[in-house]
Amino acid sequence: MDNLLARVLIAKIEDMDRFDAYALKMKPETKPKSVSGCTDNSREWVSRALEEIEKAGNMLSKSSELPAWSQIEGETKKFIRKKKQVGRYDRLADMVQSRPKPAYDMINGWEVYN
Repeated sequence: MDNLLARVLIAKIEDMDRFDAYALKMKPETKPKSVSGCTDNSREWVSRALEEIEKAGNMLSKSSELPAWSQIEGETKKFIRKKKQVGRYDRLADMVQSRPKPAYDMINGWEVYN
């Protein structure tokens, strides 16, 4: 089963070639599977990756400032809570990989529909 609940746009990338090269270095660590079946704590990985992107500089659009991790995490949890309240994750079919995941545009503050 897929553990991805939603996708969140947090910033716009200015230099995609540089980001792609840098992203290869930021791959999540492979760990033995935990009880939940996850091989890496994605929240920890995203937090570390964002710190590295910020340190590298000049990857994001000038009009796109990288929000603080606490803001990203808080808004993402709020978005997922809203999706749960309307029954988005009630059925197993909603959790399979092939189903599009809800997407939230944090830059503009709205849900993105596929």
